[in-house]
Amino acid sequence: MVFFDNLIMNIFTKHIFKEFARPFLFLVAIFVGLSIISDFFRDLGLFLERRSGAFWVAGYLALTNVHKAFQLLPVAALVATLFSVGQMARGGELTAVKVAGKDIRRAFVPFFAGGLALSAVVFVAVFFIVPSLVSTGYEIKRTHILGLPPREEGVRRALSVNVPPSGRLQASVIDTLGGFIKDAIYYEYDESFRLKRQIVAGRIEWRNEKWKFIDGVDRYFVGDLPSVERPFKEIVVEMSVSPDEFGPDKGYPEEMTYSEHSGRLLSLKKLGLPHRREAVDFHYRIASSLSNFVVLFIGVYFAATLTARHGKVFGFVLALIMAFLYYGVSAMGQSLGENGILPPVLAAWMGNIIFGFTGIWLFFKIPS
Repeated sequence: MVFFDNLIMNIFTKHIFKEFARPFLFLVAIFVGLSIISDFFRDLGLFLERRSGAFWVAGYLALTNVHKAFQLLPVAALVATLFSVGQMARGGELTAVKVAGKDIRRAFVPFFAGGLALSAVVFVAVFFIVPSLVSTGYEIKRTHILGLPPREEGVRRALSVNVPPSGRLQASVIDTLGGFIKDAIYYEYDESFRLKRQIVAGRIEWRNEKWKFIDGVDRYFVGDLPSVERPFKEIVVEMSVSPDEFGPDKGYPEEMTYSEHSGRLLSLKKLGLPHRREAVDFHYRIASSLSNFVVLFIGVYFAATLTARHGKVFGFVLALIMAFLYYGVSAMGQSLGENGILPPVLAAWMGNIIFGFTGIWLFFKIPS
């Protein structure tokens, strides 16, 4: 008897996945295609003005839209759930499972396990695969469409940062890979935030775990006025940062891997630069991966409660409403986090928290 029960549930599980996969993959392809078309017409004037080759345009559009595909997965998962499970509800298949004496909620456990696996795949892709693809896409636009020189890896320009505990550094160029800084001014302040020392150097180099200032002037101040000025060829100055702590110079969050994004966040904090938006973006990238699992609870409840009188159009409209609500709550959380009203972690996870608990509560309301 147990054997036949397990066999029935295995058949039912395979049926759910099969019915879910078709609309899910179709919707992903449609969403990505629409995103690419939208970006194409947005930049069409630029492509024509620069006489860009079709190969480079296609490469740029395809690679820079990869991350958008993963952003749209929760919507595709929600709509596909309402389509597939809703169709089964309208066709009486869920009723047949109940008549056979099976708990319909238990029957969906493998379905949710699949959603959790999808979230894990998305997390790995977003943080370890997609960044290099997106960076390549933006580099194609920079070099082959805009005609600009290639971006210098690890180079940051026109930077002004705090150097704990009481210093500040201004520089025209910081090369984190080469370990040098050009055209720099380093300021040291006392406990009352009065300038006590200023070092102007043509170049600073990272040697033997120390910063060496080359070809410059070292000035000491008393009462905000210079008291001593000493030219130098080379001096060692203790700065509490290393080249790595200046962080990667990448313009978009989707270009950074997990270690790059978390490292940049830590560097911004240490250097005294604004980092709240960066913190919200980092935690939201993690939270959005799990959203592929969270939305299934909402989708399964509404799909399982559909009846034969509810058509497919009703299910599609319902899915769109749920998707807009989810992204609306998530966007509101991000805004509250960026404006300092909520902590970055809570702000980034607000959509998942609200919809997750609501979805689980509704899931247990499904008649078994």
